[in-house]
Amino acid sequence: PRWFVAPVLAVSFTAGAAHSSVILSELCDPRDNYTTDRFIEIYNSGPGDVDLTNWSVVAVANNVDVTTWPLSGILAAGQAKVCGGATPVAPFTIHFQNASWTTAPAPGGNYNWNGKIGDGAKLKNASGTIVDIVVATGTLFENSDL
Repeated sequence: PRWFVAPVLAVSFTAGAAHSSVILSELCDPRDNYTTDRFIEIYNSGPGDVDLTNWSVVAVANNVDVTTWPLSGILAAGQAKVCGGATPVAPFTIHFQNASWTTAPAPGGNYNWNGKIGDGAKLKNASGTIVDIVVATGTLFENSDL
């Protein structure tokens, strides 16, 4: 693989984010800004399955929403799924694809999403409420993952 796995360092949660068993579990900017293989992972830490119908993951770059993945299906307890582009170079499963993530310049793509200040992700439930948010307040996941 072309990415470097780093331990969780720090996250910034927004006050008022609703509690959910589904969380943002990993954000990855592979070594040397390998943009086609960037991804955001969600994980169900709860005791039961969660229906992701009408949920979404939103990539944030420089404090601006740049790409959204509509979610669907069931996320079983203990299961993780990945949001990313449609054509990674290093093969791995992408459950929720958005081609503009790797083909469109920002806003809309990931060209400025590199794990530095203001970069991160939001997880929204079916009501549109943010249930988890991670935003870098410094260099957080550049050339690695969180």
